[in-house]
Amino acid sequence: MLWNANLCSADLQLVNFLGANLTGANFKWANLYGAKLNSAKLFGAQLTGVSLRRAQLTGVNLCGADLSGVNVSEAKLMGANLEGSNLTGANFSAAQLRGVKLAGANLTGAKLRGSCLIGANLNWAKLCQADLMAADLSEATLIGANLDNALLAGAILPESTRRYFSLAGVCKVNSWEVAEVNC
Repeated sequence: MLWNANLCSADLQLVNFLGANLTGANFKWANLYGAKLNSAKLFGAQLTGVSLRRAQLTGVNLCGADLSGVNVSEAKLMGANLEGSNLTGANFSAAQLRGVKLAGANLTGAKLRGSCLIGANLNWAKLCQADLMAADLSEATLIGANLDNALLAGAILPESTRRYFSLAGVCKVNSWEVAEVNC
């Protein structure tokens, strides 16, 4: 058990934390490239500026965690719980986020380009100025989500979800895609 552990700036590449209880741990600026964190509990963990590139985070619980500026590109987060987390400016490019729980999360300015968000729960998420170009949001729920000034060119957004969220700053191209304003 590593509750409230101070792992600030640690080099933890490829470390195996499968199922570990890391509640309240401080990972600020740590390198967790390729780390295995499947089913780990990271309630309230500090992960500001962390590199989780290519990490395995399937089923991880990061509810309420601070992940501002984190690099999670090419990582696998299927079924992860990030509800209410601060993901401001985080990089999720090409990440596998199928079925992830992001309800109430702050993703302002986040990079989700080319990510797989199929079946994700983005209800009440703040996605202002987020880069969702070529992201697959099919089957995702976006009730009350704020996508003001988000980049959505080539993003897959099911027709059934469009009535639930704000699209200020974007325009409709066809029934499945929207593009950045300046149409």
